[in-house]
Amino acid sequence: DSAVKKTRNFPVFMVPNEEYPNAVISDFPQLFAELKHTLGTFKRIGLVGGGRMPADCYRQIVEGTKGCELVDVTDAFVRLRYVKSPWEREQIRAAFALADHASIAMKAAVKPGVSEIAVRVSLPKSTVARLLATLEGIDVIERVENSFDYRIGSAIADLLGGLDSIATLAAEVAPHLERLTGSIGEASGFSVPDGYRVRYVVQVDTDSPVQVRDWTGSTLPMHVVPSGLVVMASWPSERVTRYLDRELEVFTPQTVVKPDEVRDRLEGIREAGVAWGLEEFAEGINSVAAPVVDGQGRIFGALHVHGPAFRFPAQGRFEDISDVMRRAAKVFSAERAHPG
Repeated sequence: DSAVKKTRNFPVFMVPNEEYPNAVISDFPQLFAELKHTLGTFKRIGLVGGGRMPADCYRQIVEGTKGCELVDVTDAFVRLRYVKSPWEREQIRAAFALADHASIAMKAAVKPGVSEIAVRVSLPKSTVARLLATLEGIDVIERVENSFDYRIGSAIADLLGGLDSIATLAAEVAPHLERLTGSIGEASGFSVPDGYRVRYVVQVDTDSPVQVRDWTGSTLPMHVVPSGLVVMASWPSERVTRYLDRELEVFTPQTVVKPDEVRDRLEGIREAGVAWGLEEFAEGINSVAAPVVDGQGRIFGALHVHGPAFRFPAQGRFEDISDVMRRAAKVFSAERAHPG
């Protein structure tokens, strides 16, 4: 039920006969020739995902659009995808309902656990272990405490439960952000976990002539921003270890990436209830965040405030601002746990 009726698909992005059996398969020279024939001369083209596509694809796009301005519309496109039509929501619910029925049927046949699942799906035990670790990492499944069993994770529960959309969540948190910006005097925002990254959902700016950029729609690794660190601080040690076993990105000389240092930091965040980041993601920007929890005590997002390092935080205001952040997160958590 998409508003886009004409699409062209490229083998480099998919397995045509398996993924899109009805797709019109094309290549870049054919696409550009078709565009010029249909549209004539064009000056600007929107590009989505330029920072993640293979280098050769990007090169072909640049060469095929010489004389045109390529405009990065990734963030705007991602925000549009947050809004689902009634038909789309119906399809999502139907798909996960089917998956749920399949899960129930499988559980009736075998007891969950890596060895049993491996037998059931006819895959090597090591492969199943990696798949389960990946699914757990993005909250599709979660491990039952003191057990080798798994259950549906928060990401699936959110879809099946029909929780508010990102747009609705942004509207609900807006008054809290307005108060934070007014109280602290810097831009405030709200973010949600997105696998091993944190996604910025909304930002409320200050009236100051010198401001930080609006990060809405952007995603960043958990370990480089306070919004991600407060989420990591709630993880069990096994999940933290899996995260730290990977090669961690370094954004500035202040980015903390040594596993032991990150673990010590997470322990301090658990005790303090807030996380500070001093020029760790971007030089010249400091930030602070506090976790927001749902009715079951699970972290589902974080309030944050960030500003230019030369003025934020003002001298002697570290603890004062930390208190403001903790109170704001507590109020919004209570509001979400007991709506109305």
